Amino acid sequence: WLLMLHDRVDGEQLAITHDYIAIMLAVRRPGVSVALKQLEAEGLIENERGVILIRNRAGLRLKCDGLYGATEQEYQRLIGWKPQHG
Repeated sequence: WLLMLHDRVDGEQLAITHDYIAIMLAVRRPGVSVALKQLEAEGLIENERGVILIRNRAGLRLKCDGLYGATEQEYQRLIGWKPQHG
């Protein structure tokens, strides 16, 4: 989900809160915080209040284990839109 959001913004910063991510993914906020801390510990993101900085997009893609990309390709095929960072 972070990669899809990153596709739609300029730059590496995502102005988003843990609460908003939890709402969008229909999960509890503490779970979001734990997951983001893990991604930060792995050097994939930097997580500060209200901002997530993508540090290693390729690493995030690997973490997705092939689940990122198919939807984006179909969206591009249907609409002609290309991701900013894809």
